[in-house]
Amino acid sequence: MDENNTENETITSPVKPANTTTADNIPIALDSSNQADPINDNPEVIQFQNGNFKLIDQVSDALSQKRTTIVNTVLPLIEAALIELSGNSGSYSRKDFNCSFSITNEVKVSVSVIYNIPLFISNDVPKENIMHDAEYILNKIKIVRNVIYTKCQIDCATGDVSIDFIC
Repeated sequence: MDENNTENETITSPVKPANTTTADNIPIALDSSNQADPINDNPEVIQFQNGNFKLIDQVSDALSQKRTTIVNTVLPLIEAALIELSGNSGSYSRKDFNCSFSITNEVKVSVSVIYNIPLFISNDVPKENIMHDAEYILNKIKIVRNVIYTKCQIDCATGDVSIDFIC
């Protein structure tokens, strides 16, 4: 090919960005070097001189840990105890779950859970047997550290098993 032949030669010119000003002719900054880079492994840390800004991260971390303890440990242990007492996994239903949160020096999650077991409905069960089953459930779940159990009750009139705890 001849050096003077420009037939296949590509000439590039700088491309000017389409919108470098607003409708009011105010320039738009094209340099984003001072903005956060979501891909950067070392993002800038936001800090304040005063206040409790760090509490945001602490609360979300603590709440995540509490959720993991409740969902992956406490509830499966309760359900394992119910299966052991009733004989099969289809004998209970998850009836009610309520929780509330408090933040003082630490995050606390108060939980109230009710399972229904129709097999537990009876008028002639001795109170000692009911207490024994409630203690069995409690002993099964109280191995979880940093959880305080405030109620473990079986209602033979409805078949409800109520358990309250603070995590």
